[in-house]
Amino acid sequence: TVKFIIWNEEGRERLVQGMVYSLYYAMVDEFSGRYSLNLNSATVVPEEGDIPVSSGESRFAGALVHIAPGSGLIKRCPVEGCNRVLSRQNYCPVHEIQPGFNYDLRIKGWLDDGKVTREVLIQREVTEQLTGMSIEQARELAENNPLGMDEVFLRVRDRILGRYLSCTGREIDFRMLVNSCDLLPFNAEETASLLNRAGGSS
Repeated sequence: TVKFIIWNEEGRERLVQGMVYSLYYAMVDEFSGRYSLNLNSATVVPEEGDIPVSSGESRFAGALVHIAPGSGLIKRCPVEGCNRVLSRQNYCPVHEIQPGFNYDLRIKGWLDDGKVTREVLIQREVTEQLTGMSIEQARELAENNPLGMDEVFLRVRDRILGRYLSCTGREIDFRMLVNSCDLLPFNAEETASLLNRAGGSS
């Protein structure tokens, strides 16, 4: 998949999801290794037929050797179509202060199989499954603990750091967006070696 840009101009036909098109005179932009299509000056021709589309999913297994800041309980902008992560002061970089924020739960970290390290982003449902902590429990913990959301981060880290995971997901911007994850049997010796290599601790 690739991001595309097209202005919402009067008289311009909208692209329909699931349709097949041929594109002529489109421009390709590249920034930091990421490509996008600019269709503003392109000729778009609808075509008949279907194109098989791969799910784009892959599986990677390894030890979770690092859990990054921004993991645990977070706040998101409630403005429709935004969903950006807010600062601790409830500030959205686009919509400014948002007191009516939404809570979310996630894990940002690194999986290491001893040869390759992969950055992973584990969304709420999978995070709840792995940690045994629901978003309601995380919210209650944050609201009733002096450390607030930091307490949720510490508990998530204590429960999952160093565990072996087998994750399935899609690659987006050099990061695996995980949609399913299984805990694997614990290997203390190998986990210690990987944590030492990553500079972490269990």
